[in-house]
Amino acid sequence: MLSGIMLIGCGVAVGYGEKGLWTFLACALFTCTCGYLMVYKGRHQFRLKNRQLFLLTTLSWLIICLFGSLPLYWLIPNCTFTDAWFEQWPLNMIVKTMSLDPSKGKNDKKADYQAVIKLGIDSSDTLYVQADMKRRPIGQMIADTVDIYRDWQPHAFGLECNSWQDLLAPDFAEEFTRQGVLAPEVWQINNTVNKQVRIRRLAGYLANGRMRFKKDCPGTKILVDQLIDFPSGSHDDGPDALEMAIRLAEQLCNGT
Repeated sequence: MLSGIMLIGCGVAVGYGEKGLWTFLACALFTCTCGYLMVYKGRHQFRLKNRQLFLLTTLSWLIICLFGSLPLYWLIPNCTFTDAWFEQWPLNMIVKTMSLDPSKGKNDKKADYQAVIKLGIDSSDTLYVQADMKRRPIGQMIADTVDIYRDWQPHAFGLECNSWQDLLAPDFAEEFTRQGVLAPEVWQINNTVNKQVRIRRLAGYLANGRMRFKKDCPGTKILVDQLIDFPSGSHDDGPDALEMAIRLAEQLCNGT
């Protein structure tokens, strides 16, 4: 069954023109072969006790996880389980951006998080990410965002164009003044492309092992959970804000 599921990855690779086709095929064949050897060649006529059944169930889930991770390890050489996390921000960052998804538009659900993303890119072109994900009143969201801006000092701060122009501009200006922060030029991000299409752009950074997430940060954990659950999860405000922060960094690097 697991090898059959891997064939879905082959179809996705073909559809999006990605390089993982042969990797998924090889992993599916390897998984199928191992499954055949364990199930059909290693079977014996004996009864398992309850204790052995519990152990077999636990080991089965562990084996499924290990075989399911094979495509990741073959696509990304030298990848480890700890590579995706970092504890301290690097000192050699060349670009720092910040974005906010206020989740207050007409299409946003009341239970959505307000997502503030801090993004840094170092000289090796690795992306470092930290997220502040909370459900809070608008006033508290604005105060928290300005406080994060004051601490982070990004090269650019981006906000969805409609939200900035129609809803939040006066409140942000007042809060920047109250906290004694020189009000920055807010980059107005005009999201005309479908949200799911935008968020799928993140797959390339993740597949290439270029993204790191802040360790021991509750908001960042929520962001990672939303990335794992996308596109079938209930919330995608964190990935949406992350895509905006990356797009903002690309515009800075390209001088646009």
